[in-house]
Amino acid sequence: MVFELLEGETLRTRLDRGPLPLRKAVELAVQVCAGLAAAHARGITHRDLKPENLFLTRDGRVKILDFGLAKLTEPLGDVLEEARTRTRTDRGTWLGTAGYVSPEQVREGRADARSDVFALGAILYEMLAGRRAFRGATTVDTLSAILNSDPPPINSPAGPVPTGFEAVVRRCLEKDPEERFQSARDVRFALEALLGSASSETVAAEAPKRIRRRGHRVGAALIVLVAAAGGLLAGRWLSQRPAPTFKQLTFRRGWISFGRFAPDGRTVLYAAAWDGKPVEIFSTRTDTAESRPLGLPFARVLSVSSTGYVAILTYPDRENWNVLRGTLAVVPLGGGAPRELVEDVEEADWTPDGRDLCVLRWVDGEEQIELPPGTVIYRPHRGFGNMRMAPTGRHVAFVEYAPESRSSVVVLDLATRQPKVLAANIPHNFSGLAWAPAGEEVWFTAGHTPGNRDILAVDMSGRQRLVYRSAGVLSLLDISPDGRALLHRSTDRGGVMARGSADPTERDLSVFDDSFLGGLSADGRTLVINERGGTAGPQGAVYLRRIDGGDPVRLAEGKGSDLSPDGKSVLVRLDGPARLIEVPVGPGSPRPIDLADVTLEWPPVRWVPPRGDRIALFGREASRLPRLWVVGRAGGNPRPITPESAVALFAVSPDGQKVALSLAPRTVSIVPIAGGDTREIRGLPENLTVGRWSGDGRSLFLLRPHNWPCQVHRLDLATEQVELWRQIAPSDPTGIIHCAWILPSEDGRSHAYSYWRSLTDIVLAEGLR
Repeated sequence: MVFELLEGETLRTRLDRGPLPLRKAVELAVQVCAGLAAAHARGITHRDLKPENLFLTRDGRVKILDFGLAKLTEPLGDVLEEARTRTRTDRGTWLGTAGYVSPEQVREGRADARSDVFALGAILYEMLAGRRAFRGATTVDTLSAILNSDPPPINSPAGPVPTGFEAVVRRCLEKDPEERFQSARDVRFALEALLGSASSETVAAEAPKRIRRRGHRVGAALIVLVAAAGGLLAGRWLSQRPAPTFKQLTFRRGWISFGRFAPDGRTVLYAAAWDGKPVEIFSTRTDTAESRPLGLPFARVLSVSSTGYVAILTYPDRENWNVLRGTLAVVPLGGGAPRELVEDVEEADWTPDGRDLCVLRWVDGEEQIELPPGTVIYRPHRGFGNMRMAPTGRHVAFVEYAPESRSSVVVLDLATRQPKVLAANIPHNFSGLAWAPAGEEVWFTAGHTPGNRDILAVDMSGRQRLVYRSAGVLSLLDISPDGRALLHRSTDRGGVMARGSADPTERDLSVFDDSFLGGLSADGRTLVINERGGTAGPQGAVYLRRIDGGDPVRLAEGKGSDLSPDGKSVLVRLDGPARLIEVPVGPGSPRPIDLADVTLEWPPVRWVPPRGDRIALFGREASRLPRLWVVGRAGGNPRPITPESAVALFAVSPDGQKVALSLAPRTVSIVPIAGGDTREIRGLPENLTVGRWSGDGRSLFLLRPHNWPCQVHRLDLATEQVELWRQIAPSDPTGIIHCAWILPSEDGRSHAYSYWRSLTDIVLAEGLR
């Protein structure tokens, strides 16, 4: 018998020195996944995976030891009976393994590939937290914890573990095997997605080699079967259904918009902004790694017909990268010039026969569905999107967005034009919807936290089910007639950039990984920053941070909006139901502000200067459209100051006498707070919104946030002339979808803004059911 000479140490020896850094721990786990996947494919289940059986070689590889030792073939009942008399001081007994054995092994003595997934989750937990996931004073206590308790949150000594990674660990540690990742390949896919360095190929365990993935090296795991005296190699074929497979189709750095299958089911069209360049439409195939541009810049794919025509959205302003609304055009799949059809379109989808288009269109400040274009079939009561035609041609599905982030999946019967809610109160982190091939289910992607989205399905009777539990951020783009799914997989980050009056360049003042700007003090020195990441809690969290880069100070949960003129308090919105509170910056308790029968809307709430004794806000009465209101600082009965309108950004003049907002396209309205005639300034450039009044009250800063670079214009209120004041963009534009809520200080010497960066791949999923 020949044994391989191993130089290095076991993972247990390494863990005795403390936890591993996040990236190192995850890279080791990816290698273990590769080795387990190869073993599972051959019907081999390890059943005793633990740090003692993982060997770290000096060149960075992981070797999995002790497959199927004879002692693991003993009935677990005999082992448990013996374990009742053992204590933590017994070495080499079941105590050494009990912290990693799966619940089904404890209950029934059975093990399959998902049992190894459970053990892998326990090992990854220990690598990150520096302590075991399950540990009691005795073996029986430990096994009881495995059966009945969840491990505490992972608090790594090196710092907080991102939500997505903890979600992977917790899914591995689900008590029910059906709720876990169904294979080591699934775990590997989720971990690599979070690292932003996934590979679509399976690593062959019997042929280890170095593989480079986006700038870091991951060694392929080697399986070494070490036979102890009298030991036997044990294993069996897995009886579970085949796990879904995932294949990466794009490999460049940037963000991707819509993607669709062509009629052949092998060609994929998508829009992307690669390497910091403007968005354009590309084509690729599911059997190749190459993409080619189609010569359609500043456009996105909406739908591909069964007859070979592509519906695209073009935008006349060629500076806009993130095309949200534009002109609907049709172009042959084989090439040719686009033929423009309808303006002010947001989405469109072909009917199954390819003869008509169903469009989601913006008309007179409201959205509506038209089929064919020009014939209105539905006007919702609130915003909606992700519109898709059913394969049967009898229904249209879409998501209707409700206040306080509660949304619904809705289908519209085209015969009766009556909507039906299939799924209400879906998770607020929603993106992507498509019909299953038979038209009996609607699939969508949604998650309860910013760090993950699962694939869910709902049938026409409203029954929901989980299709695939993901630990990463997935968006469903399309489903082919044979059931393969096209997914958008992204690593997203929301952040805040700012530049003070004395700063030579901008600096990133994000709190964690999902920050957005709430407000900038009039003097440009203090930022109100909101954080939506996993560390912030379900309501989010509000922070104050000085623009010179001081440490952020957490004030409260919720969404902060504006710092009072005296700098002593912040207006904060809480949801469920929506309510407004005043939170002191220093000592003191938060104070609710009574809005009577007015429901608070979003965008931001503003103090009315110079004393801050009043508050301006957008709100709505029951069954009415929003409008702008003013209420005293102590609350009471708000007073409306504008007609009902779509929600818009607004600014309050420095003297507290007027508000400026855009109530109509290419128009700024100056509304006296005390009442009186409204001044309309018309004929302005398109797509400008109100940002802030200058400190002297003579001009308004107008924003064009979705252009690239982001633009701030200055409107002279005396001459009504507009000039470009500043162009703003992060130094690295790759993956930036948009800048938003750009705020200058009153003197214009400082500014801050939010940005959203998404680094994205398209992934083909097969075997989802």
